[in-house]
Amino acid sequence: MKFAMPFNKVPNPIPLWEERLGTLSLPRKALLYVLTFVLMGGGFYYFLYQPKADKIVKLRATIAREEQQMVTLKRIAVEVEPFEQEVAKARDKLEELMTLLPDRKEIPDLLEKISAVGAQEGLENLLFQPQGEKKFEFYAAIPVRLDVVGSYHRIGVFLDKLSKLDRIIQVENLSMSREKGNDLKVNCTLNTYRFLEESERPKKEPQKKK
Repeated sequence: MKFAMPFNKVPNPIPLWEERLGTLSLPRKALLYVLTFVLMGGGFYYFLYQPKADKIVKLRATIAREEQQMVTLKRIAVEVEPFEQEVAKARDKLEELMTLLPDRKEIPDLLEKISAVGAQEGLENLLFQPQGEKKFEFYAAIPVRLDVVGSYHRIGVFLDKLSKLDRIIQVENLSMSREKGNDLKVNCTLNTYRFLEESERPKKEPQKKK
């Protein structure tokens, strides 16, 4: 059988402690107070202060890393902007060069233009013979053997008009000889160029291991 003690009958321990403290000498009381203070201080340090202090240290380290990362990102942003500008300029330059390098389907029209310019200047066309193209890294050179006869002035105008076409045309191996009257015979090679598609470009040979 259980007996419940009424709440108002529970003894109060405080008077008992005060009574016992009253019997202690002053040095023992002082020692007891010091020990109590040390225990309370130690409990505060280990259970409250130290965890928060560790968290603060970790937060400071995280903030320092984030600040360093921000500095790095700002520096990269400053360096990237001029680089992007250079890339844009290079892209524009490439697009400009691409207009000067026709693709394969435009070559016949270009050769017809060259022949038409000679006819407009009244040159006698003795030979107009496209040669086999020579492939380079991203373009191909298409040489054309050309022999024409005409006056010095008309030949000069013909070559000047070729230089003003919207495609790259380079004159090589130019030689002149006197014909009947005041006419000259011109033998030369006209080099025009076209852009190579990715599938047409020469494959790079793998580098041999030393």
